[in-house]
Amino acid sequence: RIGLQEQEQKPSGADTASESFSSIPTGKLRLVIEAWRSSPTEFCDTDELKLEDQLNTVFIKIYRAVIREREANRRHNERLRQSELEDQKRRAEEERILLEKRRIEADELRRKSLEDEASRWQRATEIRQYVAHILRRCNQAEAAELGDWSHWASQVASDLDPTNERCSGVVKR
Repeated sequence: RIGLQEQEQKPSGADTASESFSSIPTGKLRLVIEAWRSSPTEFCDTDELKLEDQLNTVFIKIYRAVIREREANRRHNERLRQSELEDQKRRAEEERILLEKRRIEADELRRKSLEDEASRWQRATEIRQYVAHILRRCNQAEAAELGDWSHWASQVASDLDPTNERCSGVVKR
């Protein structure tokens, strides 16, 4: 700002909200340093000391403001970096927990599948044993009449039995 003094101009009317200011030259050179994180510092001509003679102090003030700003930016960037690292760690931990949960769910599913296969095998074995038991208890004539039934029951047992599917690598369910 160069040697201007603000002077209040009263409006001609009752509306005080529309007050305005005008500048009047003072004839003195004035320099105001406004740093972002500090209050403004003003240097100006005085009767004892001209602004030109204060330039070393002005440049020191500017230099210190630049250094403060760089340090503040460095701290800010470090906080951002730390925050990003914490976010990455949090995301990695969430991913690890999710993968562990999926692994546990997959293991539980495999266990249930194994239990189901064993149960199906046991039912198929019981059916085969039952059919064999019935056929042993019958005479020739009765056994001949039970031929269709025993064939059907054996087919039910074969359908239930997961042994062939497991051996071929293709298990249902």
